[in-house]
Amino acid sequence: PFGRNLWSSWTDAASVKALFEKARDKGRIYTSQHKYYDCTKINSITGNGRYNIYGGFPLIYGIDFYEMSGTYINETSRAKTLKNTLNLVKDAWRRVRAIPSCSWHLESPYASPDNPELGESVLGCRYCYQNIDAYPSFPWLHRYQIGEVLNNTGQAVTGQKCGDWFDDRVREVAAIINQFVDDEGKPIPMLFRLWHELDGWWAWWQVHDTTGDQYQRFFRLTVDKFREYCPNAQILWVYCTDYASSQTSEDYMKYYPGDDYVDIMGYDDYHLVKVEERDKSITRAKVVSAAAREHGKVAMLCETLRAAEETTANQDIFFQDFVWPVVTSEDVSLSIFQVWGGADNTDLRKESFKWWYDNEKTIFSKRY
Repeated sequence: PFGRNLWSSWTDAASVKALFEKARDKGRIYTSQHKYYDCTKINSITGNGRYNIYGGFPLIYGIDFYEMSGTYINETSRAKTLKNTLNLVKDAWRRVRAIPSCSWHLESPYASPDNPELGESVLGCRYCYQNIDAYPSFPWLHRYQIGEVLNNTGQAVTGQKCGDWFDDRVREVAAIINQFVDDEGKPIPMLFRLWHELDGWWAWWQVHDTTGDQYQRFFRLTVDKFREYCPNAQILWVYCTDYASSQTSEDYMKYYPGDDYVDIMGYDDYHLVKVEERDKSITRAKVVSAAAREHGKVAMLCETLRAAEETTANQDIFFQDFVWPVVTSEDVSLSIFQVWGGADNTDLRKESFKWWYDNEKTIFSKRY
């Protein structure tokens, strides 16, 4: 075994990546879960009681900047979540040197909290507000929002042009990242997954209403802005497609922004929970793993198993029968596996997650 504490001996982004590579080479995998710690409610890694179930903590945990920034959620809620998040990030680092895997479901520049259609939407996500039937009030002429950000045109709900609005949103999140520091003021390493599931249809940054070139420029623009506004931050940048663009190498690389802007090559695969999709899920894992090896990057499965997927068959053996065949297949070399939600939100799933937690392949803060 590599050792009890050495799997979290990282100090900066480079040493994090080196440990991800070591995990890959040793056939091990870091496991994360989005909202393993719900920052809208708790501010410490001991605040949710899971330690009593599993006896340890994940060394990577998922958070989202959406709930602590922007203009849609009210200021009081944003401030509370931000305070909790900052305390959590510091606490997780101080106790077990765990690091955050950050997503950013940035609201659409046209998503106004005064729009009753958004409040009543079955989608319920302000980043989904776009040119689809679910939102008849969407300003159709402004559906090319990535282009508007790049060209600084259109008019966001704040009255600004979209490029200026976007710059303010980046500055706001950069100010949060600048506070991800330890007790001595040194930056805490983090993963940052930008503009994920790029080939889907539900988020305003996805390529259904843009072009591949625009997406690549938008990704690079975002990274460049963060590098300017939080120059000391220790960030590993994650490129992430959905399952459809992970089936072939050509599709997976179609929107890739370039090696200088990516550290981790990831994908989402909610079809992994389907027995009939197992071969395709294995293929997707192989495609992303091969791309990561070719480009000198780390491979990651960023999302699977929704919290609402309560009818999944054999929940008590989800990790044994659905995850294990994928991550152990020949030529699959995933360093990080992240469940989006619901990995242990029923008694049956707790049994399966406990099996995964105790498995020698997985890396948590636990015994070795």
